[in-house]
Parts: sequence; C-alpha cells; structure tokens
Amino acid sequence: MKRTSTGGNTLLRGLVSLLLPLLLLWLLLKKVPLIKMSFTKNEIYKQILDLLIFEGFTPLTARIILSQAAHETGNFTSKILRENKNLFGMKLPEKRPTLAVGEKNGFAVFLNINDCVADYRLYYNYMGYPESWNSIETFVNAFKMKSYFEAPIAEYLQGVTHFHKLYFNV
Repeated sequence: MKRTSTGGNTLLRGLVSLLLPLLLLWLLLKKVPLIKMSFTKNEIYKQILDLLIFEGFTPLTARIILSQAAHETGNFTSKILRENKNLFGMKLPEKRPTLAVGEKNGFAVFLNINDCVADYRLYYNYMGYPESWNSIETFVNAFKMKSYFEAPIAEYLQGVTHFHKLYFNV
C-alpha cells in the first residue's frame, strides 16, 4: 500500500523550503562565521578566535579569552563543551540577558558555539570588563575578583598562561 503525504507534512516541507534560503541569505548578509563542532586544536581555536573578534573583542583580548576557553574545556575536549556547547563553563545566569537555552549538569546550554561566544560578550559587557588588558595576570585577577571561577588564582593563571603559550607561542 502506498503512503500518501498528509497536509501537515506538506505544509512543513513548504515552510522549510521557504525559510531555509532566507536564513542562509540572512547569515551571508550578516557575515556570521559558522563554527563546526570539531575538537582538534588546529581547527577550532582559529574559528573561535575569529568569532571573538567578530563579537568586537580586540585581537589581544580575544587571544586571552581563547586561552581561557581552552583552559576551561581542557583544550576543547570537555563534556560540557561537547554536550552543552559551552566554552567557558558558564552557569545559567539569573539576572542578565542570555542566549542560553537551558541548563544541563549545572551549566548553561547553548544551541551552538556562536551563541556561546555571543553570550560571553553579553556577560563581559554586563560585568563591565575593560576592552583591553595589560596582561593575562590582570585579566585573571579581574575575573577572580568578580567570582568568575572558584579555582585557586595561581592554578587558573597557570592554565590560561599555558594555553596562551601553546596557541600563540608567547
């Protein structure tokens, strides 16, 4: 017996065929960099760096933030990154605007890495962090003062510095 399409399926297909090209056109016009979820050092770190710069961070600040993300995710391999698309170990905020779509295992969940980076920018602006930093140490101290992380400051500084040297040979 041959199955026939129901009106709902036809309507859905029509909507998808209409909206998909519009979405792609919108992305092209906005020049939004789309990040594929790949977890090798050479692929993901360049894409995240570009996305941070796209979000308005200076190149130096973007490098520090990328190093922070590498530290937070164990060099882009953590379960929270894979399952929650969360680069920074961010919790679901209670007060500020967010792009998170939920919470899993105590951490914010994002639809994709792009939304996570855009949400980090919202957090960064909300907290009033400066647009540029003198050093990684100044960055880490400022984040510790605002209770961004719970680890001992020396441990966090060592981790961010390690990944900054790894990725930028500094």
